[in-house]
Amino acid sequence: EKRARSYPHEFSGGMKQRAMIAAAIGCQPKLLIADEPTTALDVTVQARILELLKDLNRKTGLAMILISHDLGVVADICSRVVVMRNGEVVEQGPIDDVINRPRHPYTRLLIESQPGRKSYGTDVGPERTTPLLRVENLSVTFPAGQGLFGGFRSSNSFRALDGVDLEINTGETVGIVGESGSGKSTLARSIIRLNTPSGGAIRLDGQDVGALGGQGLTAFRRRVQMVFQNPYDSLNPRLTIAEAVAEPIWRHGIADRKAARKEADALLEMVELPSSLRDRKPQQLSGGQCQRVGLARALALKPQLLIADEITSALDVTTQAQILELLVRLQRERSLTLLYIS
Repeated sequence: EKRARSYPHEFSGGMKQRAMIAAAIGCQPKLLIADEPTTALDVTVQARILELLKDLNRKTGLAMILISHDLGVVADICSRVVVMRNGEVVEQGPIDDVINRPRHPYTRLLIESQPGRKSYGTDVGPERTTPLLRVENLSVTFPAGQGLFGGFRSSNSFRALDGVDLEINTGETVGIVGESGSGKSTLARSIIRLNTPSGGAIRLDGQDVGALGGQGLTAFRRRVQMVFQNPYDSLNPRLTIAEAVAEPIWRHGIADRKAARKEADALLEMVELPSSLRDRKPQQLSGGQCQRVGLARALALKPQLLIADEITSALDVTTQAQILELLVRLQRERSLTLLYIS
């Protein structure tokens, strides 16, 4: 209830999704088309939303078309399922038949790619006296009462992080797990200096990140990169995807523009985007394709630490598996350190 007067930019991705669901069911529709309604939600909130949709279906006769890449969600709520690939229906039928007795190879691939059926081994890097990244007693407070034009609606503030400690060694993959709004993304954005801490410190190789400036800050930004949860918000809509990936390379003086474009082509190929898409803009791509562009852009500066904020939440299960396998391979080949948020 206290969030009713908040603005969208004050919400996490999951909170925005819940607001949209509330708006959609507010007019008591007869047919609800739910396009990936739980994609940005953590598992506990996802379960509550699915239970709400099932309850509406039972009590009001609300008909639903649920679009999802998560077969677990589909199996939990749907009575019939239609499997699509490349614009065509490859299989359809009662949910029990399709899940337990799939006929099409693509359906079987989707089932085998479900989380829990695959494992991803990671090698922990050598022990260090000083961790690569150390977060010490970090706190972040937002002025929750600040209005759109700077006026204050209340005197209360919102503490998003409260005394967080974290250490990451070179070559490690560290996972941060929590519900929507728990502070995961706030921590990630604080590490890359998009949020200003109200207390504590962040150190990279012993250096205080908050005190960096000039060339020191530029070097830090090369070493630490982040892939954001919403790829559409993090990419410039006026740049083609090839330009978006090449931009950090030439801006940091690593190569001239021509060489940067060649490097961008190689990076796009590495994240398995066809060359035919290189001249498209973000709005012409799917969410999964955009997320791969964001990953390629983050890797362009050959970072030492990569922060991945919910990077597979918008992807179908087969693409999720491909991206995770790609991250594991990159970790081995580049001694990449990963901070994985989910």
